[in-house]
Amino acid sequence: MQPQESYIPTTWRIKGTAEQVYDVLCKAREFPRWWPVVRSECPVLATKAWMIALAPLLKPLFVWNHKWAMRRGFEGLTRELARRAAA
Repeated sequence: MQPQESYIPTTWRIKGTAEQVYDVLCKAREFPRWWPVVRSECPVLATKAWMIALAPLLKPLFVWNHKWAMRRGFEGLTRELARRAAA
């Protein structure tokens, strides 16, 4: 059985300049303040036989979880940019 890797891209359309967004995103240590569910990104690579066999069944769960976390990130980044604009 061949290992199965999942890649789930995300695109955000944010109201703000590239400089404003970069200023927030380049400060990873501050992420937990505005993105409580942030975690490091790593590909999901199923290498064990049972994982490879279950990968097609579990992929929708991985996709749902990723989308949920990314929604929280989008909402948090939007709030953070608005907070900075109001300051």
